Amino acid sequence: MAWPARFLPSAAAICVMAALFTLSERSSAAEEGMKVESIEFTGNEGIGADALRRVMKIRQPVWWSPLRPTPYLGPDYLALDLYRILDLYRDHGYPQAFIRAAEVEVQPGEEKVRIRIHIVEGARRTIGGVLLVGVQAGLQAEAREKIGLRRGDLLAASKIDQARERLGRFYGEAGYLGAIIHSDRILRGDSTLVVIRVREGPLYRMRDVVIDTTMGPLNHTDPEVVRREVALKPGQIFRTSRLVKSREQIYDTGVFRTVRVLPRLDSLGRGEADMQVTVHERHTGFYGFGAGFSSDDRIRLIADWGNRNVARRARQLKAETSVSFSIDPNLRARGLPVKEATGTVSYLEPWLLGTRTRSTVKLNHTYQRENDFDQDITALEGGVRRDVGRFSELGFGLTNKWVRTGDPGAQDHTYVTRNLSAELEEDRRDDFLDPSRGSHTQLLGEFAGGILGGRTQFTRWTASTSWYLGLPGRSVLALRARAGWIIPVGKSVAVEGDSLDVTSIPFEERFRLGGGTTVRGYTENSLGRRRASGTAIGGLALLLGNAEVRFPLISIFEGAAFIDAGNVWADPDEIRFERLTGSWKGGARNPLDVAYGIGAGLRILTPVGPFRIDYGTKVGSGRAPGENRGELHLSLGQAY
Repeated sequence: MAWPARFLPSAAAICVMAALFTLSERSSAAEEGMKVESIEFTGNEGIGADALRRVMKIRQPVWWSPLRPTPYLGPDYLALDLYRILDLYRDHGYPQAFIRAAEVEVQPGEEKVRIRIHIVEGARRTIGGVLLVGVQAGLQAEAREKIGLRRGDLLAASKIDQARERLGRFYGEAGYLGAIIHSDRILRGDSTLVVIRVREGPLYRMRDVVIDTTMGPLNHTDPEVVRREVALKPGQIFRTSRLVKSREQIYDTGVFRTVRVLPRLDSLGRGEADMQVTVHERHTGFYGFGAGFSSDDRIRLIADWGNRNVARRARQLKAETSVSFSIDPNLRARGLPVKEATGTVSYLEPWLLGTRTRSTVKLNHTYQRENDFDQDITALEGGVRRDVGRFSELGFGLTNKWVRTGDPGAQDHTYVTRNLSAELEEDRRDDFLDPSRGSHTQLLGEFAGGILGGRTQFTRWTASTSWYLGLPGRSVLALRARAGWIIPVGKSVAVEGDSLDVTSIPFEERFRLGGGTTVRGYTENSLGRRRASGTAIGGLALLLGNAEVRFPLISIFEGAAFIDAGNVWADPDEIRFERLTGSWKGGARNPLDVAYGIGAGLRILTPVGPFRIDYGTKVGSGRAPGENRGELHLSLGQAY
């Protein structure tokens, strides 16, 4: 005899009410202050008692946690726990399980109760077949693949619910926005047939974009800004993924505080739908001031001003400046301890030549102070970027730098550098400042000189990838690898006894490592060969690896443990396998060996990102005479 199982939830509710009726007849234990002595089960052969107790809100005491409170919460909470137990049985293939009775016994003379739950499990069932009803022939194969249910699978209620949700998303992506999906189970002896019924409705196509002004009119924004970011054109199939992408693109313009995007179906069922966009504008102008402290920059002052909606077309004009002061005694001895000062004016055109290509023009001036020289750099940059996928961007840039430097190792003290760059970036991180899942990869190629002109000619290649993996207990494993290589073209000169190709590359274009965001335990940009003054000369080759475990502590505090490794080499020919372990062997510091730093840190979570306190220790022979064993690093945001 075959009979439908759709009435089983109602039967379960009747059983739970009957069990509670038994409870109310046998005891009046819902008094305040009662503690649970034990929770016992009978009839549970397929699922162990510990697994059943784990889904309950009412707890029994355990010997390894004697301070954990175990109050009896009353019959209402117990009723919810009985439903949770039945849900667990449904997910383990017992569709006919029910609770025969639930007894609460008050211990005489004590404020304790003993709970006994009597379960009738019924037969454990698997899926004997899946029947799709109402699915058109052209969608049958793909729909069956989407639901993911197979003959012989355990009959789990949650899996059937998930299959129904996946099928709903499939129909939404196919343009059937009004599809209605139901599921039934038909028990036939020892087999179970899962029946999924679909009422597809019409195939919807895009008709128009309707801007809803209930949250306020568009006083500062041209409506075309909203329309051009919609990822559907009139007549195209109305896919839900395009709905999501449209919302993301409208929000990314930066001119709206709130964005909601919904389909508005035609009431006559003609298979047409408008995209209703509800937006709330932000103020067009902005300005800000700030101050910060880090172990590398020490004290930093920041100010910016701009307009995010120039000419009502989401164009952005921005001016910003920052000054960092150092308490390094070597810099203070030379007057005002400004380590770096920058000023930048930039303009963003979000739609270049009527396409969704972002173009930027930026004018920047930077003053930098090293231990033994100063440097002024004025740069004019132009670039374009375009999405090549939901998470990927492709960009091209052209930069012209005018440099005045006091670098004693420079071939010229005033020169121009021009370079062309191409970058591919994929960003799947769930959070920019404090990622816990996803990855971030960058590939960058640059060419300077040649037909572009300028003093130097070189090509530079850089690759970087970071991965963030979830661990038990809300911990995160963060990994990063980075490599770089500069190929100079031109004549090198001798500097301090070494004849190196690095001398043909301007100081500001070389790779540099060390500090709170690269190899912790070392001062900023201190790795590699050094001059007699102590300034690291940088390198043509770079290798960097980081591993960090981040874990919650209490409240807004998190902890971290890390190991960093890396170095830069002025001559790439000096990179050998033995350099990876050279610093572990002891002896004098060799600037050609990979430097290692290990340590731990504290993260204080703030609304603008985690404030990071790290202490790194130099490992092996990485410490030069007179240097500290370790360094303290303070900054806002994770190291990577």
